[in-house]
Amino acid sequence: MEDSEREYYHQKIFLGEKAKEFLNSELGKFLLQKAQEEIDQVIDDFQYVDPHDIKVITQLQTRLRTALSVPQWLEQAISEGRQALDEYITRKEIEKEEKGEG
Repeated sequence: MEDSEREYYHQKIFLGEKAKEFLNSELGKFLLQKAQEEIDQVIDDFQYVDPHDIKVITQLQTRLRTALSVPQWLEQAISEGRQALDEYITRKEIEKEEKGEG
């Protein structure tokens, strides 16, 4: 495995671990709670909006997409980190076998 590939995997793994730590931190939990509160509020607001008021509907949709994105971005970073770790381990095992060390 070349240094650039190794660095790529290490960066993805590191970012995934940092995202997981953040998600479990007080600040991470606070942001997830705020995102959920925003989602709940937007859903509630949708119930009372005039169905012909495109401007308000668009604003609500934007708020909803933003609030949904926060946890998705964190989960994506964690997932990519896990995937990078799995790929890195697999690559190392293959290299080891190819060298006759397995």
